[in-house]
Amino acid sequence: MEAPTGHWFPDRLSAFQATGDIQFPGYESASGEGQESDGSELLSIDVEIPRAEKNRYFLFRLRGGGYELLDDFVEREIVHPYQVRHEGGYYIFVPKSKPEAFRRPDSYKPTDHR
Repeated sequence: MEAPTGHWFPDRLSAFQATGDIQFPGYESASGEGQESDGSELLSIDVEIPRAEKNRYFLFRLRGGGYELLDDFVEREIVHPYQVRHEGGYYIFVPKSKPEAFRRPDSYKPTDHR
């Protein structure tokens, strides 16, 4: 669960490739999208952790022509597809047509691993 990934990627494909390198063979990977409070794009990529009923989530923001890693954390699995929004100091993960799954404070840094 501590496998490293970069902190900035020039495009979506590079972010997906980097998280794909962490994915366990035969296990699922998915993504969610949304918008930052300033209108910039948010991208979440999650990778299933074998036999843990948890996923590792990578949250990115499109900024300066590339994707900046905002957070890297482990949390329970959520229903796909899902959206991410930034509101009141939190990144909120919401499966479509479902109530909020969980939220993350926007003060975490990718190296916190919380």
